[in-house]
Amino acid sequence: TTIKIVAGLALADTGRDTVDGHVLGGASARAARAALGLLPDRPPLYEKLTCREYVTFVAGLYLVPRAEAERHLGDMTERFRMQDYVDRPIDGMSHGMKQKTALCAALVHRPAVFVCDEPRVGLDPHGARAFRELLVELRRAGRAVLMSSHTLDLVEQVCDRVAILCQGRLVA
Repeated sequence: TTIKIVAGLALADTGRDTVDGHVLGGASARAARAALGLLPDRPPLYEKLTCREYVTFVAGLYLVPRAEAERHLGDMTERFRMQDYVDRPIDGMSHGMKQKTALCAALVHRPAVFVCDEPRVGLDPHGARAFRELLVELRRAGRAVLMSSHTLDLVEQVCDRVAILCQGRLVA
């Protein structure tokens, strides 16, 4: 529920939610969504597109210049060893490769806030390690990361602050 609220997919019952200083649900909701990169646990992808086509499509939604999107995709495909898959249709990819494609798209516009839900599901060991390193880099670059994870070793390695929820209630 928290991730849905922060992503602007649900409204909170009380309080005021902001992303990068922009109020969700208010006049600045569009700016809030533009400042957000979202990697859901089951990312909806256009599976008839290739990874390159999908990332380019998402970049266009955020008005990212094509050359910048291509640079980003090149960096990400190298980081996640996706070079052999970048021009293949998504529907033929493994779950892990689909997750990597969604990750590339979620970060193509260099969002100030990155929200991810169980991000390492389906990733191979190299991809999981590369993802952890990417989170550390985002944190060092001053970007906020909100992550939902049951993988406590990842949480311990990358998080500055941790909240533990049990049945929707904050317990620690």
